[in-house]
Amino acid sequence: MSKRKLVLIWYSLLLVCAIMGFIPEPDGLLKFLCVALSITPFIPAGLLLKWAKDRKDHRTIRQVRNISIISLSVTMVLFCLNVVSVLMSELWGTIFYVLLVIGSTPMICAQYWVIGLFGWACLMWSAITLLPRKKKS
Repeated sequence: MSKRKLVLIWYSLLLVCAIMGFIPEPDGLLKFLCVALSITPFIPAGLLLKWAKDRKDHRTIRQVRNISIISLSVTMVLFCLNVVSVLMSELWGTIFYVLLVIGSTPMICAQYWVIGLFGWACLMWSAITLLPRKKKS
């Protein structure tokens, strides 16, 4: 599969997860679908890392690593802001939550936040281990 297709599939699944993250407290089959869907974006991302490793494409590996770091960092900041928003007006809480749903995709979609965080962390660590180490002088 080509790099372009893998990236397109990855971003499309992230977009679907972001949209599904706005469903308030799904239950039954819909909840199962949300949990299953929250795992799927990490499959093309992992395949993209394998594709880049096979072709020694360090640029793509660095991009996946950077996207993972950005997602985890944005999640941490927005989660803290969401907690602090208790001291602010309800509008700020809503704004921070909407940003959290979008910025922390697919964490909110699953309703089990550990799935998304674990997926991003695994993706980040995999990319880090695939990059060549710099030799010390």
